[in-house]
Amino acid sequence: MKRQLAFWITTLTFASAGTVGIGPFELGQPAAAHMIETDYNLLDQALEFTSTFSTGESVPDAQVSIYAPNNLDEPWLELTTDEDGRFSFTPDQSIPGDWEIHIEKDLGHQDFWTVPVNSTGIDYHNIVMGTDDSSTVADNGVWAEVAAIIGLGIAAGIITYKRH
Repeated sequence: MKRQLAFWITTLTFASAGTVGIGPFELGQPAAAHMIETDYNLLDQALEFTSTFSTGESVPDAQVSIYAPNNLDEPWLELTTDEDGRFSFTPDQSIPGDWEIHIEKDLGHQDFWTVPVNSTGIDYHNIVMGTDDSSTVADNGVWAEVAAIIGLGIAAGIITYKRH
């Protein structure tokens, strides 16, 4: 009986982790149609980005914030995507470092890019997608909650099992 109880406590713990969409138990994943995918083209010393939903539809009027490496708290440039989900910008070569690009359409539809710039211009080979650090606070909160639930469930299962 106690082994069954330990089994069910552990099972319910892992199932509860699935309700928040974590790990292999991702029951609460957002629909793929809500994801933004962004591609870019190189235009001399400028970059042209095109954002689409994963369905292929363009992302018009998305808010774009571009942060220079010397001030990641205030946008260097703010603009919106056009009707085809496009925007372009030319980083200031006199401000070398990693430029951050945040693209957001409504709550939860976003994409992030890092564009390295040096004295010769854009370092095309090291442009990276998805490097936003601001999301880690919320993500860490979810992970801490999940870790606590799983840890308590496993501990309860072990204690119950050992008492048998």
